Amino acid sequence: MGYFANDRQSDKLNNQLKPSILQTFGDIANAIGVHFEKYLTVVAQVLQQAASVSVAPDVSYDMLDYILSLREGIVDAWGGILLAFKDTPKGELEILRILNCADMIAS
Repeated sequence: MGYFANDRQSDKLNNQLKPSILQTFGDIANAIGVHFEKYLTVVAQVLQQAASVSVAPDVSYDMLDYILSLREGIVDAWGGILLAFKDTPKGELEILRILNCADMIAS
């Protein structure tokens, strides 16, 4: 998980891969279920940081496409995390983080 988080922040990595890294967090969470809890704090911080990327008025189409893909990756990641913790008290708590992240994306 640490490698994914570091790669997502790397300047050397192509922007096209970064949204896929976020989606992978959700896939891993969905695959390992509640065992994902030990990674949850770090992944939630990464997702919130990614959600803080904003669109400038003079943004290029390529950058806009990247930001939209990033937001899709964030939503996919949270979807996998929610599925991992469905029917658990942790799942209910994560809804608050997701709503906060969604608010950042919407603004």
